[in-house]
Amino acid sequence: MHPDDLPETLKAFHHAIETGTSYEAVHRVRRSDGEFRWHRERGEPLRDREGRIIQWYGLSIDVDEAKKAEDRLRRSEAYLAEAQRLSHSGVAAYNETATLYGSEETYRIWGFDPARGVPSREAVFQRIHPDDRDRLNAEVQRAVSEKRDYSAAYRIVLPDGTIKHLETIGRPAFSASGELVEIVATRSMLPNANARRRSIRGSSSWRQISPT
Repeated sequence: MHPDDLPETLKAFHHAIETGTSYEAVHRVRRSDGEFRWHRERGEPLRDREGRIIQWYGLSIDVDEAKKAEDRLRRSEAYLAEAQRLSHSGVAAYNETATLYGSEETYRIWGFDPARGVPSREAVFQRIHPDDRDRLNAEVQRAVSEKRDYSAAYRIVLPDGTIKHLETIGRPAFSASGELVEIVATRSMLPNANARRRSIRGSSSWRQISPT
């Protein structure tokens, strides 16, 4: 067994011995040729009629390829999240009734708290600048009806009054029967407009801010 994996494996095994419960561990085991490969090991106790443990059965399965693929996927997701953070670009997916997904950077840009779950379509819609809502909605509807991609620039307004200028590029996806399944869209902050964020003063006074 790989030395780095020994402490956690022993901890799981000793806990199983003390409690009489099954245990499971994922660790690296050295093969006969010297290569360490990931294995998933599971142990189950065999009891007699009085409930006393008389024997342990163990099963070890080579999961090296799956574990490495999982690690590659995790690294890829981490790189993607960092790229979105650095470029101030997020990804979201939604359909006609609900928001299906939002990346971490999307939450940051729009000022939503991921801990509160995926925001509703209505909550997202309300953060679009009132002067831009109808225009943006019309562009998305045209793209859906024509089954094509779309792009648009618009503004959002955060609860504290901060205005952000965004550009979105979206692609509708349809079922085999032609029904809309979802729309996947990127939302990127426009750098020049980002430098000119301002706060809106008052609840009914909206100031036009154009990106440079």
